[in-house]
Parts: sequence; C-alpha cells; structure tokens
Amino acid sequence: MSDRMRITTAIVTGGANGLGQATAMRLASEGVHVAIADKDGDGLENTIKLIRDAGGKADMWVADCTAVDEIDATVASITEKIGPIQGLVNNVGGSAGADARPFHEQTAEVSLRVVNQCLLATINWSRAVVPQLREAKAGKIVSIASDAAFSGDPNMSEYAAAKAGVVGFTRSLSRELASLHINVNAVAPGPIRTAALDRLAPDVLARAEAGIPFGHLGKPSDIANAVAFMMSDEADFITGQTLIVGGGRWLH
Repeated sequence: MSDRMRITTAIVTGGANGLGQATAMRLASEGVHVAIADKDGDGLENTIKLIRDAGGKADMWVADCTAVDEIDATVASITEKIGPIQGLVNNVGGSAGADARPFHEQTAEVSLRVVNQCLLATINWSRAVVPQLREAKAGKIVSIASDAAFSGDPNMSEYAAAKAGVVGFTRSLSRELASLHINVNAVAPGPIRTAALDRLAPDVLARAEAGIPFGHLGKPSDIANAVAFMMSDEADFITGQTLIVGGGRWLH
C-alpha cells in the first residue's frame, strides 16, 4: 500500500476508457484494489490487463452504470468479492456529443439521457455505497463534475446543468457525512484529450484548445492525479469542495 492512501478498496464507474481508465490505473498503482464497472466489456478487459500487468489489483463488472437495479446488484457483488467498499469514484457520464445543439433545438430525450448519465448515476451509485461508509465511519467519495458547470458553455445546457448538480450534490452530501469523517469531493475537468474529444470536428477542437491559458488540452492522467489526491490521506481535512483541473480555463 502507498503510505498516503488509507483506503484499500474502491469502485470506479465508467472505468473502461478515458478518465475512468486512467483513474483506475492510478488508484491501483497506490495499492488500492479497484472494482471497475462499465457496460463496455472489451474496454474493461483491457483496463484490467493494464492494471494487472503493472502489478495492481483490479476486477471488472459489466453493468449499465445508469440503471438503479444494476447499480445495486453490482455493489452487492463487489462487496461480496473484494470486501467492504471504502472509496467511490463517480466517473460515469457523458455530454450530448453529436446530439449537442442550442437549447431551443434540444430534445427532451437527449436532455434526460445526459442528466441520467451525469447526475442521477452519481446520486444512485452514492446511495448504494454510502450505507457501508456510514457503518465504517470512514471513506471517500469523489465525483467527476466539469468546468462546464461554471463556464456555461453554449450548446451544452443540459450537460452544464447536470454537472452543476454534481457540484451541489457533493456539497450537500459532504455536510451530511462530515461528522462520520467521510470525505465527499468533486473534480471538475476542463477539456481533456480523450477518444471522445478527438471525435470532435478539428475546428471545434482548435477552439477548445485556444480557450485554455496553458495553450494545450489536458491529459487523462491530470484528472487521475487529482482524484488520487482527493482519495488520499493528504485530503483528509478537505470535504465539499470541487477542484477544477482545466489549465486555467475557468477561475473562481
């Protein structure tokens, strides 16, 4: 175990690719036994192989991370296999992607999908795990928000709203659990170079990069490092906070 990481087990949702994969690998490198949930079985197998090849401990659960019944069943299965859960990274989410458009043109179906992926999944995974943390009177929850919650990017109203909800949920839950010494925080990425971002049109990608004072997109490892800090003993006196990791794109 790392000398800065007290937790020994953690769930990472949406861990088959991108930020989730990088976060799972980072936590495993600190000695955490990582349980990774995602609906992408092939991606999960790749992530598990990367972690185990590096000497880490990880197991995979193929599940729809937005379906309440599958969330509850997965948490029960994880607990049975690796023991009580001590940490949760709410990473699963997603913007409207190719369906993004101005609010007056957006459909209710797309808005509901984004809110379900980004906000309700965070709430429901937390609901499934919090009873274990309360019983132990210890634990860490880190949820992935977005700097879009603060910057209000156009054509992303449903995504910005859902991620702002993650920030509010984090603040409220942190107050409920603080007396039990359970830390609840969020990390808000700016534009990060992932496969999803690379699918954007070159001009859109160029505008995103131009809006970052550092002059370049972030890496998944930038977010993984921030999550690892929030999950570590070094962040024991931090709760209810949202750490923006975006190269200075949004300051507050």
